[in-house]
Amino acid sequence: GIPYAGNNMVGSFKWGNLKLAPEFTPFDFAKYNTIDNVYKSTLEDNGSIFYFSTLHYWIKYIGFSKFSVRFLSVIFSFLTVLVLYFVALEFTQSKKIALLSSFILAVHPLAIASAQFCRSHAMAGFFAISATLVLIKLIRKTQLNLKHAALYGLFCGLAMLCHYFTMYIFLGHLVVLACFVRKR
Repeated sequence: GIPYAGNNMVGSFKWGNLKLAPEFTPFDFAKYNTIDNVYKSTLEDNGSIFYFSTLHYWIKYIGFSKFSVRFLSVIFSFLTVLVLYFVALEFTQSKKIALLSSFILAVHPLAIASAQFCRSHAMAGFFAISATLVLIKLIRKTQLNLKHAALYGLFCGLAMLCHYFTMYIFLGHLVVLACFVRKR
């Protein structure tokens, strides 16, 4: 919520114009970290409302430190590696390929770096890969399972509320459905 609060104070979204002290303290952060500022700032940024509101309450209960604000991404990155195992297993029916897929993601430098950022990528990735797992299960069924369809919609929605670029993954899902499951 700091950029929004800063805009109210100095009429600018540039960090330098906020004239904050060189050392940004937890007290400075807590002063602006209101759910109202988080909401307004999110609307003016990239729309990651689910991630930022989750992070807001995470910080409220866990505390504000370099470790705590980044740990939320670490958790979701770990869960993404775990869910990727099940996606690869469901898709290939091979435990070796599923394990190899998860291992590659776990050691990939970009995935490791992303897991350490206080950004929405890890959470968005988790919900996108979870939606993919549910979609694979839906495709494999001969009849539509409404619980899986609702879960797929929920995961898609949460992923897009974490990062709007996940919509491209779901457009890819539509292409897969149009090519391989048209008759159903």
